[in-house]
Amino acid sequence: MQANNNKKHFTLIDILAVITVLFSIGYVVAYYGSLPEEIPTHFHATGEPNSWGGKQLLIGLLILHIFVFKMMFFMNLFIRKSDQALKFLNIPTVNPKKLSDDQKVVVQRLSSQMMSIINLIVAILFFTIIYGMIHVGLGKQDGLGATTLICTIILIIIPIIYMFKIIKAAKVEQQSDKHMS
Repeated sequence: MQANNNKKHFTLIDILAVITVLFSIGYVVAYYGSLPEEIPTHFHATGEPNSWGGKQLLIGLLILHIFVFKMMFFMNLFIRKSDQALKFLNIPTVNPKKLSDDQKVVVQRLSSQMMSIINLIVAILFFTIIYGMIHVGLGKQDGLGATTLICTIILIIIPIIYMFKIIKAAKVEQQSDKHMS
C-alpha cells in the first residue's frame, strides 16, 4: 500500500490542538508571577484540591503537556504518512494483512482522525487542569469544574467510537469478498 502522501499534513483539529498548547504556555507565563508560592497540585475526582505544592510544579506540568502533545502529534504523522503504520493496528477482528488497498486507506484515515481528536482533547484537558491550578491558587474558584470530567469522558468514548468505525470499514469489504467467491 502506498502511503497517503497526497493528504494534508495538518487538519483543523491539529491546528486547534497547537493553539491550545500555545494558549496554555501563554496562560502560565501571564499568571506565574502573580501566583502564591503554593498552589493546588492534585484534585479529587470531584475537582476539589486535595494536595498543594510549589508553583514551580506548574512549569513541570506545562513541560509534560508539551511533551505529550509532541509525541502524539508525531505518532499521528507516522500514521498519516507511513505505509508501515497499519502493522501496529491492534483492533480485534481487523487483520491489516487481509485488508484491501481501499480499506487500508480508510483505516489509516480513521486512525489519524482519532489521534488528532484525542490529541486535541488531551491538550484541552491539560489546559483545564492548568487553568484550574492557577485560578484555585489565586482564590478565583474552588475546583477544576466540569470541563475536566467532560474531557475525561470524551477521551474514553472517542477510541471506542473509532474502533467500531474501523471494524465496520474492514467488514464491509470482507463481506463483499465472500459474496464474490
